[in-house]
Amino acid sequence: MQSAREAIEQIRGRVRIPATTGNRCPACNRALIFHEGREFCFQCEVIAKEDAELAKAAIADRERMKLKQLEKQFAAHSFINPSLKEATFAKYNPPTESLYKAKAAVMGFVMNFDKEKPQNLLLAGSYGTGKSHLARAATIELMQQGYSCMFISVPKLFAKIQESFNKNSSFSESQFISYLQSVDLLVIDDLGTEHYGKDTDGESWGHTKLFEILDGRAGRHTIYTTNLVEEALEDKVNGRNFSRILDNTEIIYMVGPDFRRKRK
Repeated sequence: MQSAREAIEQIRGRVRIPATTGNRCPACNRALIFHEGREFCFQCEVIAKEDAELAKAAIADRERMKLKQLEKQFAAHSFINPSLKEATFAKYNPPTESLYKAKAAVMGFVMNFDKEKPQNLLLAGSYGTGKSHLARAATIELMQQGYSCMFISVPKLFAKIQESFNKNSSFSESQFISYLQSVDLLVIDDLGTEHYGKDTDGESWGHTKLFEILDGRAGRHTIYTTNLVEEALEDKVNGRNFSRILDNTEIIYMVGPDFRRKRK
């Protein structure tokens, strides 16, 4: 029967053990290896790199699972007005050059959508120009590509948070805000139509909740729509939130007739 020593010697004869130089890695203090004309640390350059990639993949998997659970949680809740449920790009026929350019810009946003390169849009203009339609169309296209998206107006957003305070609510405030913060694309519709009820410092519960959502979405795509000009919007949402809204954001001005009046 072969002894353990003989087995080890046999393995050594088959396996080529890399030469060491006697030097040690300044990062982990392990012996450096000399291979193919260069000296390197196997632990730092190979094992640690693979461990980091595995850890990154595990975190991404956990985030996907968390988002799937939240999507399931809110699947039964309707956040979109019935008139916007089927608002696709194909159904938006712009009558002015300004609106044609706006449609092209939002379609470009969808075509170039990259989770690693977040970009925001602010669609600003008067009533009935199709801001909400284009924003909703973006979510429809991206969901068909497998991205997670949510479309919600600010008044409904605040109403849902308040609804979560009810002991019979099917979701908690933290679950709802976590979902808003986590989706690949969030559309915050009708900024400026809500009432904040500012205190003496110009802050309110609504300002605080809006900032919590915006701050948590750093590094993710967001589309905002508003009927207000920039100065009025800043006054409405306050300077801190306005600064967040403009961060990495392209403003698209939509000028044209009121579609809703035209249809009547």
